[in-house]
Amino acid sequence: AVVEPFQCTNSPVLAEFSSSVYLSYDADTDEYTKTMAEALSAPTALQNAEDAVLEQATFDDSAILTAMTVESFSVSEVVIKSLAPYYPDWINMNTCTNDGRHSTYQSGSESEYLFDTMEECCERWYAFDPKCGASSSSSGLKFYPEYSNNLAQCGAKPMADFKEGENEMFNTLDECCEAKFPNSKFSCCNVEGLGGCTTSDTIVYTPNWLNGNCLSQDDAFVLEHERIFAHDSMRACCEQNFYFDGGDNCCRQSGGMC
Repeated sequence: AVVEPFQCTNSPVLAEFSSSVYLSYDADTDEYTKTMAEALSAPTALQNAEDAVLEQATFDDSAILTAMTVESFSVSEVVIKSLAPYYPDWINMNTCTNDGRHSTYQSGSESEYLFDTMEECCERWYAFDPKCGASSSSSGLKFYPEYSNNLAQCGAKPMADFKEGENEMFNTLDECCEAKFPNSKFSCCNVEGLGGCTTSDTIVYTPNWLNGNCLSQDDAFVLEHERIFAHDSMRACCEQNFYFDGGDNCCRQSGGMC
């Protein structure tokens, strides 16, 4: 609803309102949230926002109401969650979920099988399983370290696919790479198909001692022991780390980018 009080004493007027869309089952996934955000940001959303403001606002002067137009519209937050009860899913996920697909017999015994929270369901039916409730999303992925073939990378799979004893799991790729492969974070974060890690959008330059030049990389991937040598420009990196010739050779080795 439009935030009260709603007074037309200034131009333009800022109106804040929320809108609820009810889904048939749990759609708590990054892909669905992104799709919903894009839909809300589409050109048609501007007219929908105008209609919502005009419909919900209350004015004594109807002329003011009909003269209002919405010139801009932005989405501050999209939150998608299931309002269905949690239940033990022994067939598909082997954990508690609220995807709205509980069976008829479970609906007939609500106090036994249907719960308001994940915690209540897990305590009743999966007290033996520490992974129960680790994710409230029916399709949420968890990240885990891969040690086979001397790989310094993380993989991802649904929580239900973790076997007994597989306790190393992380909510994000950033967390997995930082915790398990901190010295190979760049390669770990760039494994194809995992979406990548969060970047800082700040470029810094660090020395490559073996080749005698400086390399550019996102600040998020700079290792702790490299930070003392990092600089915000190629010239500064070359001059400070390869000072014996004024950094000129470093600049040439770096493609003349100084």
